[in-house]
Amino acid sequence: MAVLGDAGTVTTVACKAASDAAEQARPAAEQQAAQKAANQLPAVDEWWKQYTSCTKLKKNPNGHPTGPFSRDNPAEAAIYDWFANGTGNNGDGEGDGLACE
Repeated sequence: MAVLGDAGTVTTVACKAASDAAEQARPAAEQQAAQKAANQLPAVDEWWKQYTSCTKLKKNPNGHPTGPFSRDNPAEAAIYDWFANGTGNNGDGEGDGLACE
């Protein structure tokens, strides 16, 4: 069975039903996607990556912490890794697990 559309098009009833169902489900899907995006955790502010050495960090005018940063402290591990390994300046020169002492 088929129906005649506005512009003289012919659409089968099965296709029309599927199209109508998809059109009705679209707003709910868009709302779910928007809620999911709103519920995602914000990106981590990796402020420490603007400093290419512990020396530059220590002179920062931005009020950022200046260290030391411990590799064993989960809250500081990424900062430690940046200064110990990411800058090329070996911020943990003593190898004691603290960077920017």
